[in-house]
Amino acid sequence: VGAVVNLAARIESLTTGGQVLISGELRDAVASPLELTGERTFEPKGAAAPLTVFEVRALGGAHDLRLRSEAPPLREIAPLAIGVSAVSDVSTGPRLPATLVAVAADRIVVREVPEALSGDVRLYLPAAPDAAVYGKVVAAEGDALTVAYTAVSAAIVEELERHVR
Repeated sequence: VGAVVNLAARIESLTTGGQVLISGELRDAVASPLELTGERTFEPKGAAAPLTVFEVRALGGAHDLRLRSEAPPLREIAPLAIGVSAVSDVSTGPRLPATLVAVAADRIVVREVPEALSGDVRLYLPAAPDAAVYGKVVAAEGDALTVAYTAVSAAIVEELERHVR
């Protein structure tokens, strides 16, 4: 497929819904003003050196385009036992117990996961144990992981909303 397409796929794999990441090379080539809200350095598979990517919030100038600036608020729920497993390119890891403690339309917070997880995960919810609910760990603080949805049905989000205190 080619090195450029492979690199684009690696950058895309870091994103969550509604997020735009670009390389420094693209950032430097864009003539319109960009509003950047963060940066992240990672080591793409097969690359000779680490790469820094930048999160784009807005493209100015004649385009004047802006992404949603505020995430929906997290709301606490009564603790709910769920399962979570790491997902790789080729397999899903063992199902680990976790406790769901907060929900939003685009992400959840889980606690008490027995081992450190990062990257892509699958979530197993008691109301729909066979549903394909996927996300990406976007933050880890203490024993809490924030997971942004990458694939979830509206019905699952509605079901989780019923648990809000």
